Amino acid sequence: MLCVSIISMSLFLGHRGENAGADTVNYISAYKAISDSITSYQDLSTTFVVNNITAAEPGFVLFTYGNKLLGLSPDMYLVMVVVFGLSFVYFAYSRLTTYPLLAFSLYAFSMSCVALHGNVIRQGMAVGLTLLAISYIVTKQRVLSVLFFLFASLFHFSALLIAVFSIPAMLQLKMRYYWLALVSIVICLLSGLFSKVIYFILPGLFAAKIAKYFQAGFDSLLTFKFISFFIFIAGIEFVRKYNKDKVAFESIYRCYFSLFLIQLLFIGDLVASERFGLFRFALEPVIITYFVHSLKDKYMSRLILASFAFLYGVIVYNVPTIKAMLT
Repeated sequence: MLCVSIISMSLFLGHRGENAGADTVNYISAYKAISDSITSYQDLSTTFVVNNITAAEPGFVLFTYGNKLLGLSPDMYLVMVVVFGLSFVYFAYSRLTTYPLLAFSLYAFSMSCVALHGNVIRQGMAVGLTLLAISYIVTKQRVLSVLFFLFASLFHFSALLIAVFSIPAMLQLKMRYYWLALVSIVICLLSGLFSKVIYFILPGLFAAKIAKYFQAGFDSLLTFKFISFFIFIAGIEFVRKYNKDKVAFESIYRCYFSLFLIQLLFIGDLVASERFGLFRFALEPVIITYFVHSLKDKYMSRLILASFAFLYGVIVYNVPTIKAMLT
């Protein structure tokens, strides 16, 4: 069932077409532009730069080159990218929850999955590795966690920032420090303190580009991505009270909070906030399975959640923009 799920999802998302989105257009253009005469890594990376991929990480570059050497078509290249991403997502889920297939089903039918593996290619490859790094935080294997964060950063540099924000989770800091960080970030954003410091330290033009990420008004906080965090926190508090595996879940709680803090920090820029939010949303199916594990009637709960995942998937895959991308 697992293999069928991953292969079918990979074929479906991989054969979305070369013009599915701006990111896909650039990646396919770079893939086609790779010639047999390339003799150095610099020449290879230049192929990506001239096709509007200015931050092509080495892991992604070499993965793409490997597919090109195999002679795969652009569609099959996209399929292999999705296979890579989804396989690591499931492997991470298998370490994070006792219901990995349920978590994977919830993830596969979500808009986050479509965004990550249907267009945002490099981050889609990094998200599973990042989740795997988080799973090693849960089992207190810090060295392996750091190694997988570094591995993930070879496909998307954002994994390095997630690694930095995950240090409090590795150190098992108490939750009050997370709440203090949240309140502090909100105050700094609303007061414009971040922007003022940036303008004070950096040159004008460069400061203006950086400061825009941290310029947020109160209306930025009244969005679903901000409010949904507190909905999940309410569910997490329920799980903390009734779930037996509290030690592992406490680490997941801290990591989830850390992922939200990154999204909150960049809430002034829609694209950056959404991109970092995709890491946080990929962890939410795991939290939902812990909620199911806390209920008495687990069979009925799993059935309800599976039905919900299917219905949600029907809605997501019929959204006009998603349909246009995948067809």
